[in-house]
Amino acid sequence: MVSKRHHYQRSDLRSDLIAGLTVGCVALPQSMAYAMVAGVPPIYGLYGVIVAATVGALLSSSSHLTIGPTNTCALVTASVFAVYMREPEALKLLFLLTFMVGCIKLFAGQLRLGFLTDYISEAVMVGFTAAAGILIAGNQLSNLLGYESSTSPHFLIKVLHALTNIASLNPYALILGGLTVLITAGSRWLYRHIPGALLAVLITGWLAYQINVASHGVRLVGTIPHTLPPPRLFMLSFSKAAELASGALAIAVMGLFESVTIGRVIAQKTGQHIDPNREFSAIGTANIVGSFFQCIPSSGSFGRSALNFNAGARTRVAVFVSAAAVAFSMFLFSPLAYYIPIPTLAGILMIVAARLVDLKRIHSLSRISRDDRTVMAVTFGSALLIRLEFALFLGIGLSVLLFLQRARHVHFDELVFDADGRVLESSGPTERLCKDVAIINIEGDLFFGAAREFREHLGQLRQDEAKVMILRLKRARGLDATILHLLCDFVAERRRQGKYVLLSGIWGEIAQTIGESSLYELVGGENVFIARRDIFHSTRRAVNRAHELIREDAVTPDEGMDT
Repeated sequence: MVSKRHHYQRSDLRSDLIAGLTVGCVALPQSMAYAMVAGVPPIYGLYGVIVAATVGALLSSSSHLTIGPTNTCALVTASVFAVYMREPEALKLLFLLTFMVGCIKLFAGQLRLGFLTDYISEAVMVGFTAAAGILIAGNQLSNLLGYESSTSPHFLIKVLHALTNIASLNPYALILGGLTVLITAGSRWLYRHIPGALLAVLITGWLAYQINVASHGVRLVGTIPHTLPPPRLFMLSFSKAAELASGALAIAVMGLFESVTIGRVIAQKTGQHIDPNREFSAIGTANIVGSFFQCIPSSGSFGRSALNFNAGARTRVAVFVSAAAVAFSMFLFSPLAYYIPIPTLAGILMIVAARLVDLKRIHSLSRISRDDRTVMAVTFGSALLIRLEFALFLGIGLSVLLFLQRARHVHFDELVFDADGRVLESSGPTERLCKDVAIINIEGDLFFGAAREFREHLGQLRQDEAKVMILRLKRARGLDATILHLLCDFVAERRRQGKYVLLSGIWGEIAQTIGESSLYELVGGENVFIARRDIFHSTRRAVNRAHELIREDAVTPDEGMDT
């Protein structure tokens, strides 16, 4: 289970131990910080990075994917759960949300829906993660500066509250938070393998103890249990589950995309095959099990997975080591965790937030495509102005609509054979060597969304006086019933006028669709030409057939026609 190798070697263990301990050093402060993002005590982040990572590693197809709380999933969780935070059974509802997220991911894996992640565009993810970074930073301002936070879930109100309370900041909190930012960012600049976040926690925690910052109004993490909680049931309420459904779906979609993306990126470097459906099932099971151990929703982590790979991990043993390292630290050092300042965790999150705003990718997408720029801007703006999970669905929906808008365009171009037998694009009937034969090249997706434009093109062809019209479909895709019906009407009308329609370049599913439809009988099997390897082979045969039909109708073709 832990390795696909026949023999787990000593060198593997050494590499996995080093990588696991490295990831554990990062996961310890990160998991507590992400729990704060979700709006719950830090201990629930630790539970998640221990339980979810262990269960996920047992079932994952990736040797490096590390599952646990992540910044974006935690932020969406906070957005979904904000209205329930003051309820007496709030935490039990949170674990119900974790269970629902796990069920959605598990069902997606069992139904083999891994391909759906291909439909979430990069523009959506860039806009969403950039907004997530700003939201995380905005939400942590009060913790970083040490004043009372706003109870409003709206970002703009939180920012306004921060600006109006800037004079009441706590200088001790600001110093601790600022020192954390400097240590975390500086250690990465000096040497990227230094666990800067853990180093910041140790230094600021020691300072907090020495100065007794709690007496100066700085909040501390407080008491952390030194054992995992026993399995327990969460609140099972169908009415609450219905209310949480859309949020659970958003968390699941975001988590699945994160997990599959980082798995594929690492797989490109290792050559390992990643099965998205298996990853869905693994992460879903990890969340389901985690819901009984008081875990917040989890997914594959970009940062920890990449660190696991870069630190030299060879198998999933490294993930078990990192989870064990966090568990051991919690069991052994939980009394010391009491002195970790909340501004320290806020400082770590400020670094995380800054890294989420990828200005280089934003600039690149803005220059490449107007549609990508629109999707990115709408996703980003709506994430700041409305609930985060709705922004994700809005961005995905808009990108799909814009894709359908592009896909509905169908191109009709006329082709001609010149005197040397070469195929050229034509600007109209005047360039035909034989005025009674028209070759129309059709390119695009022939589905219902293109029906209006397809009908307009056919309307223009109805005015053409050519005796024989050859429709070349080599570059057409996805012929559906709506377009097939339009083609049947067009062919039937020309037959009534004593004119002919021939089909060339027929291939693949289009050939099968036409062969099983009434269009085949209307056109006539002898007038349908299957594509071959030689380019324009079937079209040349169709031209020869067109001349046969013209001769049969006693119409002499123009001299010099070379087919």
